[in-house]
Amino acid sequence: MAPLRTGPSAQLGSEVFYQVAGGNMAIVKNIFQRTPGFDEDLIYGGGEDLLFGHNYGKLPGASVYFNRQMESWQIPHPPSPAHASPQKSWEIVKDKHPEFYEAYIVKGLR
Repeated sequence: MAPLRTGPSAQLGSEVFYQVAGGNMAIVKNIFQRTPGFDEDLIYGGGEDLLFGHNYGKLPGASVYFNRQMESWQIPHPPSPAHASPQKSWEIVKDKHPEFYEAYIVKGLR
């Protein structure tokens, strides 16, 4: 992710929801520390990257740079049993992060 913007627009929350994939992103440490980070209760698969993107988008001046030249590889592996029940994660999101759940799941905002 690119550094936060500077200038007049930096004072405003972006109100942008960034659908990020945590396995394939980079973020400057001091910017990451301004977010709540990844919710470690979401261990059942699904939601943690989306929730992070939602929270990142709330930062004043937040922006994302998509580098289409960047490459990444994932080592093939069998699905983890820990990620076998994303519905459990969404129930946790519903309880802990109702604003995000309402916007993303109920209203379908992207």
